Amino acid sequence: MLVLVGILAVSAFVVGYLIWSGGGFVTQPEPVEIVHTIPGFSLRLPQVSDVPAFLSIAGEPEAMKHQGWDAAMLASFGQEQRSLTLDALQKSTMVAEAESGEVAGFTWWGSRAGDPNQISIGLHVGQIYGGQGVGTGLLRAAILAVQGAELEAWVRAATTNLAVQKIMERLGFSPEAGIEPHQAPNGETFDSLWYKVGLGARPPR
Repeated sequence: MLVLVGILAVSAFVVGYLIWSGGGFVTQPEPVEIVHTIPGFSLRLPQVSDVPAFLSIAGEPEAMKHQGWDAAMLASFGQEQRSLTLDALQKSTMVAEAESGEVAGFTWWGSRAGDPNQISIGLHVGQIYGGQGVGTGLLRAAILAVQGAELEAWVRAATTNLAVQKIMERLGFSPEAGIEPHQAPNGETFDSLWYKVGLGARPPR
């Protein structure tokens, strides 16, 4: 019960901080509160100082494979991230931070099929933090946030990405019928499953 209350607190806080406006998120000048919802980790909004950790996690071989990136794309992503203002960076929903102060994982809000009104929630968790509930906690809090704001949202999982599929099953979500091709930034096409998690979807377990 205490964990659920903590997660709902994060959801309410993030929805209050990120407002959907004209196809983009506009950050509001509210204080950032850190709420512990995963044993040994805390959830918070991203800071500019997190960018190197994001690049390190996104550059892990398994993450690159599932994201459909190559080394040149990661370098380009790094340049873009470093040039972002804090407001732009905080389009990411939240960061999981270990007790050591290291970034363990993060989520962000992209778009499905290029439609800014259809949010696609992405997830990256550092390999050394796998199996510790980080991905489940991050996605649960992100889903509660978009549901609280009554936004259309999905989570995409490549058919080969069993880790995300297991997380979604654990949270009580089933994929939409059918397998949909998804073209990655490097031009590769991945067979993907889409999970409806936003407006009209059930709350996560």
